[in-house]
Amino acid sequence: MDARFEQMEARFNQVDARFDRIEERLDRVEKKMGGFRTEMSEMQETVDFISSKTIQHEKKLREFNRQ
Repeated sequence: MDARFEQMEARFNQVDARFDRIEERLDRVEKKMGGFRTEMSEMQETVDFISSKTIQHEKKLREFNRQ
């Protein structure tokens, strides 16, 4: 009976170790996703800035064409 309990305990320890590895991997994926979100946010700000400058320059070009 004790041997059976020891086998079960060993199996539970294996399962627990697997869950720990999965948790570590999920943490790494979560950190990567956070980095991607930051990069996307910064990229969107850059695109917004460039878009606004492009519109300003187009308006100036139209004014020059009118003269």
